[in-house]
Amino acid sequence: MKAVACYLLIVLLYALAVNFNNVSDLRTDELNKRTDNPLVSGALRRSQLLLFSSLCLACIVALQFVLAQPFTVVATVGYLVLSYAYSDTFFDVKSRGLLGTLLLCFCYGSFPVILGLTQNPVLMPGVTVALVALVALSMAPLLLAKDYKDFRGDKATNKRTPLVQFGPRRLRLIVGGLSLAAGTAYGGLAFEYGVNGALVLASVIAYLVLIRKIHVSEGVMQKSYRAILMLVLLMMPVSVIWCARP
Repeated sequence: MKAVACYLLIVLLYALAVNFNNVSDLRTDELNKRTDNPLVSGALRRSQLLLFSSLCLACIVALQFVLAQPFTVVATVGYLVLSYAYSDTFFDVKSRGLLGTLLLCFCYGSFPVILGLTQNPVLMPGVTVALVALVALSMAPLLLAKDYKDFRGDKATNKRTPLVQFGPRRLRLIVGGLSLAAGTAYGGLAFEYGVNGALVLASVIAYLVLIRKIHVSEGVMQKSYRAILMLVLLMMPVSVIWCARP
């Protein structure tokens, strides 16, 4: 029951974060012809988006009664505040280079791990912290690839994303360093807790190859390769959790 509730909470929080971002990015998305923004394509009006967001928020409140407290409510409020700060034009965290990427790493990577592990703690706090850091680090190169398709509009509207700030060549160098660090961090944790060596080697190689591929192709990747990358990103922390549990 708690696993389902955690999943629903993450989906609903993500939906609200996307709604914040779609509203704040309307002008940029129009320049980039991003029809996946329903406000650009005309699929939704702002009033409809507001109603949907209100329903999401009501469901998020209801889920608090199922999940472990007080941590879940604190984490939920924190997530919503960070999501708003990321998209809001006053705080504009998404235009602050790598700080925006770091926030996304927490919201999309670390938060689900923290939420899941704190519902029924089975790992030592040090292992949990290490896993949260690993997930954030391994997610960073993938999240840095999302800006290629928006490069023209971001540059025109002075949005200082890492791609605009550093340029494609320097960004790929940064990504190379981050992906190597993530692979090394996973290898160290996996060795410490006895994860199968063949699984570790295959995961690290696949991760490095696919991260390089998505950046060389400027964010474009076949669905099959993207699915493999998602599986690898999931497999790395899960394999450590499986072997580190009592």
